[in-house]
Amino acid sequence: MTAPHDSFTVSRRPNRVNDNRAGVNNKPQTYSREDVLAKVNAMDFGWAKGAAPEAKIDKSSAKEDPREKLKALRAEFARRAADTAAAAAVVATP
Repeated sequence: MTAPHDSFTVSRRPNRVNDNRAGVNNKPQTYSREDVLAKVNAMDFGWAKGAAPEAKIDKSSAKEDPREKLKALRAEFARRAADTAAAAAVVATP
């Protein structure tokens, strides 16, 4: 009966330390920005247009963009501050 740590089992495992010393590493392949854009632009989803015609996208229930809402609020507060400053200037003059 052989133990689970016999020489046959150990010799079949990859020796990662020696592989890394030899220059073999386990890093995943990375892509440049141009490679990724080329792959994205090569995808064709035209087949999906008719896949579910009964599942229309309801655009009327889309949420308001919070950045646009904040921009409108800031403009409103600036207008109110300007009106208040103008009214104070008129009242202060004799």
